[in-house]
Amino acid sequence: MPLNVPDYHLDPAHLHVGCEPPRAYLIPYHSPEAARAGRRGQSERFLSLCGDWRFSFFESARLLPDFTAPDFSEEGMETLAVPGCWQSETDRGYDVPNYTNIRMPFPIDPPHIPQKNPCGLYTRSFDLTEAECEKDVRLFFEGVASCFYVWINDTFVAYSEVSHCTSEMRVSD
Repeated sequence: MPLNVPDYHLDPAHLHVGCEPPRAYLIPYHSPEAARAGRRGQSERFLSLCGDWRFSFFESARLLPDFTAPDFSEEGMETLAVPGCWQSETDRGYDVPNYTNIRMPFPIDPPHIPQKNPCGLYTRSFDLTEAECEKDVRLFFEGVASCFYVWINDTFVAYSEVSHCTSEMRVSD
């Protein structure tokens, strides 16, 4: 059964939903020396989610399965490196890069988008300790091509469509 995805991507009035206001993106460190070293991965307040994610490609968001359903399985999903771009995976048949300075490869009719509009489902599991969960936990996306929706533990968190800019969500709850 398809997932009931909010249609924020169809309404130009929604740039961000559930996101924090834009601000400087800084990683907190435990000491000035650690901050000067500039190795954000060594900060106890930073957890990178880069790496292999589970991935499925769809010709349209309307074809997404209900990944919040109790019987949803990642079986059959492929693995894709994040950060990355499925259009760059030309040998997998997901999609092709669309770079043009002449004419867009789809009809321009704002705010309407084509029914056939490629969509990717990325899933990733990670755990936080109880002590980490007591802090102000935020999720940062450092740049996504096109729009994206975020669910954590099967709960809708946020939407953003400001491509290639940071998007921040407070996910402590």
